[in-house]
Amino acid sequence: MSGPVQQQTRAVVPVGSGSNGRELPQGIEGREKLEWEGVYKPKPAKFISFVQARKLVVQGYLAYSADIQDVDAESLSIESIHVVFEFKEVFPIDFPGMPPDRYIDFCIDLEPSSHPISIPSYRMAPAELRELKAQI
Repeated sequence: MSGPVQQQTRAVVPVGSGSNGRELPQGIEGREKLEWEGVYKPKPAKFISFVQARKLVVQGYLAYSADIQDVDAESLSIESIHVVFEFKEVFPIDFPGMPPDRYIDFCIDLEPSSHPISIPSYRMAPAELRELKAQI
């Protein structure tokens, strides 16, 4: 990546003697707002892990959970995603709901006398392995 994303933004800032906005030049009367366009360079977000967050909550810090959605974002269409558009017969428009319950219980049956295979984490020549097993 080349750096932070630059986004064109439009800001409306109140002006006047008590504001933090820019002052209007003398001679322009009746204007209450100053509008300008500029480039916004967002700072990278700082994230912490779940473990760090849990430690902070245990220490007594307040925690807030937020679900932030961009309501102005364009919704994706089939035409905008190349692979989906190419194979659109595979992807249904609407899902009818949850998949039906399967009546097959999946399990792997083991032999009654079987036990886990013990393989050392390092490799050993087969002759040495036989000798080691004979000693044990």
